Amino acid sequence: MGEQKRYAIVSGATGGMGRYICKSLLERGLTLYLPCRSREKEEELRHFLERESPLYKRDLVVCVQADFESFASVLALCERVMEECGEIELLMNNAAIIAPEFKLTPDGYERSLQVNYLVPRYAPATYNQAGNQYRLLLHKGGLIQPLLQRDCRGGDI
Repeated sequence: MGEQKRYAIVSGATGGMGRYICKSLLERGLTLYLPCRSREKEEELRHFLERESPLYKRDLVVCVQADFESFASVLALCERVMEECGEIELLMNNAAIIAPEFKLTPDGYERSLQVNYLVPRYAPATYNQAGNQYRLLLHKGGLIQPLLQRDCRGGDI
């Protein structure tokens, strides 16, 4: 019987730090679900991982169109991941923006507030309602390297 797949969701994967987080998680044997706003950013990320990670395989990286300025888009992402994965091991909230001007999202919130604060709380609540438990939730600016090596309960990832 084959080994059970391990799943991680990484937001903000197409940016600088996110790319290296993905590389590290691939090297730890996780299958990645990555919310991406555009196909162009998705392909740039795939090219980076092909070049930088010897363990990259296209089927280990699932990019899902998602826009964190829309709760409907985030809900669709959550539902897809729960349906396809069942249980996720790691949820890493790395997405963040600095909106250059005041603009409301379709949901009626200021863009930075929704992407940086509301969505990182909304998505985990959605997974928790489905009975999912994941090892850790990191937020942009957190201590990444020590936590990548150990999970919240002290076990290796």
